[in-house]
Amino acid sequence: MQLEAHDPAPQAPDILQLREQAARVREGLGRLGIAEREVLLRVFMEDQDYGTIATETAAHRGAIKTRAFRARRHLRMLLARS
Repeated sequence: MQLEAHDPAPQAPDILQLREQAARVREGLGRLGIAEREVLLRVFMEDQDYGTIATETAAHRGAIKTRAFRARRHLRMLLARS
């Protein structure tokens, strides 16, 4: 029985694809409105929960959840077009 070594690091084509996806997401985020972009960045990049965002922005938690839902939907739509 011969075992093959597997390198868990991404290969060049995978890295290129990830970079292209990241560029598309950055472009899509840039096309969102300020409030949409802010909520997505805070939730997904800064790992903040809706309650924290609501407290810091003086908005209702439900409004933040709705804004995040709509922002994700809008971003998906923008990414589907590109």
